[in-house]
Amino acid sequence: MKHINLSFAACGFLGIYHLGAASALCKHGKKLLKVVKAFAGASAGSLVASVLLTAPEKIEECSQFTYKFAEETRRQSFGAVTPGYDFMARLRSGMELILPFNAHELAQNRLHVSISNTETRENYLVSNFSSREDLIKVLLASSFVPIYAGLKPVEYKGQKWVDGGLTNSLPILPFGRTVTISPFSGRLDISPQDKGRLDLYVNITKQDIMPHCGHSDEVNIHILVNVKHFVGTRAVRNILPNHLTTKQTKPQLKKHPYHILLSKGRRNTTKTSHWNKDQNHLIIGTSYQYPAGSKS
Repeated sequence: MKHINLSFAACGFLGIYHLGAASALCKHGKKLLKVVKAFAGASAGSLVASVLLTAPEKIEECSQFTYKFAEETRRQSFGAVTPGYDFMARLRSGMELILPFNAHELAQNRLHVSISNTETRENYLVSNFSSREDLIKVLLASSFVPIYAGLKPVEYKGQKWVDGGLTNSLPILPFGRTVTISPFSGRLDISPQDKGRLDLYVNITKQDIMPHCGHSDEVNIHILVNVKHFVGTRAVRNILPNHLTTKQTKPQLKKHPYHILLSKGRRNTTKTSHWNKDQNHLIIGTSYQYPAGSKS
């Protein structure tokens, strides 16, 4: 099977979607995870990627932490920017609790974290970690949104770094096939299938997103994260069964259009959705059609 990577997009507290996807991968995509060579991510995506790689058995614990963290932040008078509230310290406490003592060894050359340099404004993908503290610093840097998370950027190797999502919100590794995951609808392998009023995509720091123009009422943050967690799980569960393949013939493609083609990357990508009346749920995925006249 071709070299496979998983990449999780930057998304703030919507990272709960990633946790839902990660949970489904652990339950229904064990064969896929066995052949994944590298994990990548930016901001919240890098946090989920690190847990999925180094402590997959703690996905549920990570979800519970996220629920509590989101509720705690929302209860503050001015959210994360409330004077006296240390957002980054709270985030670090979660990392200290969840990441194993040898996390840096497990992540070495397999986890690629997107961070942004404050001076050059360039993006860097860090994959070498000399210690657990080194790994935590890089993850904190990737999650540091200026002003929202604080005023002092994270210092790492003598330089100052901020959120990787500002320069590269969805890392695509230069080797192998990178399967992309995002809570935003767009040209991605695993994502919600929202319908915009206009059939267009906006490229935001290397991530193609479909803008949503509809009205959205304010909802309780706990309901939001629970829904996103469920949607992330459902997206993976409906794509993985019988649809992850290295080769797909035209008859097979017609019979099972909801799959991730792993052999030669994307070909004429088309977003698909199908209502399953028997199971009463929406199947969502990405269909990769072969060009006319190509050999399968």
